[in-house]
Amino acid sequence: DAKSRLEYADFASSAFAPTDVPARSSGSTGGAIARLVLSEGLVLVAVGLALGLGGVAALTRTLQNQLFEVRATEPMVLAMAVAMLALIALAACAIPARRATRIDPVVALAD
Repeated sequence: DAKSRLEYADFASSAFAPTDVPARSSGSTGGAIARLVLSEGLVLVAVGLALGLGGVAALTRTLQNQLFEVRATEPMVLAMAVAMLALIALAACAIPARRATRIDPVVALAD
């Protein structure tokens, strides 16, 4: 199971591999494939955002010396940064998910 998660994470974050999804999801609907690719990618995003916020909390003093007229723990700035990164990551996950739903499994497996 861990190996398949890594393979899907690699698929979602790397160049599109047309034969990868149909081989693993034969019989699945397009929506199920899209949910699979999106969920695997967004799990990585959530982990990254949590680690990033933890890093901000751990490095508050160092960050404060680098900032001008903004606190290192300014809630609005942190919320905007998280929201922006989450939106970009959603778009980055949605593109491979959309491509994966458009592949005909029979054609992809025949290649």
